[in-house]
Amino acid sequence: MTNKIYILPKSIKSNLYYSKLLSLISEIGFTPSDIPKFSFTSSNIPKKSKFLFSWQEDEVIKKTTYKSTRHFIYLLSVFLRIYLTKSQLVWIKHNIVPHRLKTANAIQRLYHKVIKLLLQSMSHRIVCHSENYAKQHGFTYIPHPLYDIEQTTSEKTIPFIIFGKILRYKKVDEILSYWPTSTPIMIVGKFEDEELLNKVQQIASKRSLKIEIVDKFIEQNELNALLSKSQCVVCGNEQSSMIASGVMIHALSAGCSLIARSSHYSKELLSKRLPVYLFDSVEELETLIGDSQKANGSYFFQSLQESYGDHVIAEKLRHVF
Repeated sequence: MTNKIYILPKSIKSNLYYSKLLSLISEIGFTPSDIPKFSFTSSNIPKKSKFLFSWQEDEVIKKTTYKSTRHFIYLLSVFLRIYLTKSQLVWIKHNIVPHRLKTANAIQRLYHKVIKLLLQSMSHRIVCHSENYAKQHGFTYIPHPLYDIEQTTSEKTIPFIIFGKILRYKKVDEILSYWPTSTPIMIVGKFEDEELLNKVQQIASKRSLKIEIVDKFIEQNELNALLSKSQCVVCGNEQSSMIASGVMIHALSAGCSLIARSSHYSKELLSKRLPVYLFDSVEELETLIGDSQKANGSYFFQSLQESYGDHVIAEKLRHVF
C-alpha cells in the first residue's frame, strides 16, 4: 500500500479550488501525485492504489476532435490500469451536464458518454459538493473548500460586482437589463466573445447604467483584492447544469453577501445561515439590493466555518480514502 493518491487533472496552481483540495488531502496524510507514464516493462502503479478524478468526463470535449480523441484514449488506458491493479477510484462530480456539451460534436458526445459510464461503474465513491444532491443520488458529500483570501481592507468601496469568465449561461445581459440605473456595479472578467461584450455595453449605454467593465483575465491576487473591497457579488448563473458553485463560495470566502438566482445550491447556502438573497426573476433584483448591503462578513464567518471550514472537510476526506 502507498500513501500516494494519483490525481487527474494534474495540479493546477491557477485553480484555487483544486490547489486547496489537494492541500487538504495532504493534511490528512496522503500525497497527491501525477499518474506515472505507462510502461510495458514494469508496473509502476502499486496494487490497490488510490485515484482521484475531477472533470474528466468534461475533458474529452476539447477544441478539436483530435485532441478529444487523444485524451479519450489516454483515459481508457488509465481505467485499464486501475482495473488491473485493483485500485480504488474516487470521482468528484462537479457538473450535471458539462458546459461544453452544447457545442460538442457527435464523436465528442460519444466520448463523454463512455467516460461517464466508466466513472459511474468503476468509482469506489462518487463525491459532490452539494449536500442535497449527494442525498438525492447516494453520493458522498464533501463541502466545497473555502478560498484563502487575505482581507486587504475593511472599506467596502465596491457595492456590487460580477466576476469570473463572462459566459452566456451567466446571464449578465439579462441582469443588466433590469439592474437599477442608480446603483453602481462592476463587471470583472474576460468575456466569452466580442459579440457578448458589445451586447452588454449596448445595454449599459442605452440604460445609462453606473457600470465599470473590465474585460480581461484578472490574476487571483488582484481579484481577491477587489473582492475584499466588495459588499455584494451578483451571480445570475443558470444552475441547471451545475451541482455546486465555486463563484458563490469564493464570494462568501471574501466576506461578501450574495445575490443569486434561486437554485438547489443557492438555497442550500441560505439554509446554512449565510447572507444569500435569492431571485427567481430578474425583475426582483431591485428589492434585494437594499437587504444585501446590510450583511457584514464578520457576522457570518462562524456559520461559514461551521459548514465549510477546513477542519470539516479534512474530517470528511478521511472517510473517503
